[in-house]
Amino acid sequence: MKLRWLILFLFIFSCGYRPILVENKNNFKFNNVKLLGDKQISELILDNLETLRDTNSTNKIEINSFLKSSISSKNKKGDPEIFTLNINSDVTLIKKGKTLKANFSDSITYKNRESKFKLKKYEDKLKSDLISKVSEDITLFLLSTD
Repeated sequence: MKLRWLILFLFIFSCGYRPILVENKNNFKFNNVKLLGDKQISELILDNLETLRDTNSTNKIEINSFLKSSISSKNKKGDPEIFTLNINSDVTLIKKGKTLKANFSDSITYKNRESKFKLKKYEDKLKSDLISKVSEDITLFLLSTD
């Protein structure tokens, strides 16, 4: 039994696994940014990418983001029961004369609340979570282009 644990331990720690975001040895930086679409969403995404910003860089980024909220289902009275919140962000990277494009999207479904105030607060939290997820995906994309 101890031999199995020892082999498992050696396998896990000798495989060369390193978290990509823990080490800050990336060379990718950007300076110029163009925000399109829903400016508020694009600015929140840009705030999450602030660690990659450098005034000496020649790389350019264009972020085009949209937020869509829709009703997924209604009850017999016609009142909404389930909503869907979707964030879609198109990122264009211009690096050394080359243009790279990528699309990032995430969505979540949630139930209606009795109080409109609680529903709005909950939607704001979900929106913030979706923006964080999309920002992480964009960060990984930008770091992988180096």
